Amino acid sequence: MRIAVAGAGITGRCIAWRLAEQGHHVDLFDPRPLDHTEGSSHGRSRIVRQAYPNPFWTRILRDGYRMWRDLELATDQQLVHECGLLYLGPEDHPDLSHGAEGLAECEVPFELLHLPALCERFPTMRWHEGEAAIFTPQAGWVNADRCRAAAMVAALRAGAKHQSQRLEVADNHDVTVWAVGPWAPQLFPELPLRITRQFAVYLQGTHTGPAWIEAASDYPYGFPNEPRLDTVKVALHSPGPVTLPEAEAVVEESIIARTIEAASHRLKHVEPNAVEVVPCLYTNALDDRFFVFWRNPRELVVAACSGHAFKFGPWLGAFVADIISGTQDLADWPQFSA
Repeated sequence: MRIAVAGAGITGRCIAWRLAEQGHHVDLFDPRPLDHTEGSSHGRSRIVRQAYPNPFWTRILRDGYRMWRDLELATDQQLVHECGLLYLGPEDHPDLSHGAEGLAECEVPFELLHLPALCERFPTMRWHEGEAAIFTPQAGWVNADRCRAAAMVAALRAGAKHQSQRLEVADNHDVTVWAVGPWAPQLFPELPLRITRQFAVYLQGTHTGPAWIEAASDYPYGFPNEPRLDTVKVALHSPGPVTLPEAEAVVEESIIARTIEAASHRLKHVEPNAVEVVPCLYTNALDDRFFVFWRNPRELVVAACSGHAFKFGPWLGAFVADIISGTQDLADWPQFSA
C-alpha cells in the first residue's frame, strides 16, 4: 500500500519505520526541521519504564519496553540507559498498591521497598517517614533527541521517504495516518484535547542511581546526571498553562519555583536554582488516554497524548502498522476509541 504519515515526532517516525519494514510505500510528511523543538519529542531525556498505577499501560509496556531494543538493533546504537526506576510516595498511596498489583499480574520484575532499604540503597535521595517505593530494574531513560534521530534513520533504512512539507488533506495515498501531536486539536477539534506548556528544570548537582517519579499531587519526576554533565533534570508531570504550539514559551516562575522545591525535597546534592529551563508541550486527554481511530476508511488518527506517549513510540509504531495491515483490530482496543 501507499501510506502517508503526517507528523515526524517520535510516534510518526516509528509508524513510518514499522510500516516500511512491512513492505509498504511510506511517505513521512513534516514541514519543520527534523530537529525542531516546537512539539513534544525533543529534549535530552525521557523516562522509559513498565511500572504504571494502571495495569493497562503496564501490559502494553511489558512488550513496548523491549521494543526499544528493536530500535537499537535497527540503528546499531545504544539508546536506553537502564538505571532502573523508583515510583515512590507515602506507603499507603494507592498508586503504589495498584502499581505493585499490576506489575505482579504482568510478571514484570519489581521490589516494594520501605524506608530502611531505601536509605541504604539510594543514598543520594532524601527519604521521609512513612515512605515506600516500587523499584523496577528494567527501566531508565533515553535521550529523546537521539531516539528521534534514530527512528528517522530506521524509517529511511527500511525504505520510507521523508517529505519536507505539510500534508494538508488526505491525498492519493491508500491510507493517511495523522500523528501530528500537539497540532491534533487544530485538525480534529472534535477530540477533547488540551495543549499545555511544560517546563523541565536543570539544577546544578549530582544524583546517581535510578530515575524517579513521586506520587504527589503534581507528580515530580527526575533523572540521574546525564553523561559528562553536572546538572540534574527535574520536572512536574501535572499539566502546565494552556497554550498553542505556535505560542511563545513564556516561563512560569511559579512552576520553576515548585520544581526546585520538589528537587530539594527529594535530592540531597542539588543547588536550589535553575541553570536551564527546557519547555515542551503536552497534549492532554482525560485519564491520560490515547486516541487511535479510523476517521474514515482511508484516514487513521493517532493522538498519543497526555505527556506519557514518548516511551510508547516503538510499540505505537508496531501497533499502528499491524492495524493497517489487518493483524490488529481496533475493535479489540476500546480504550483508544474517540
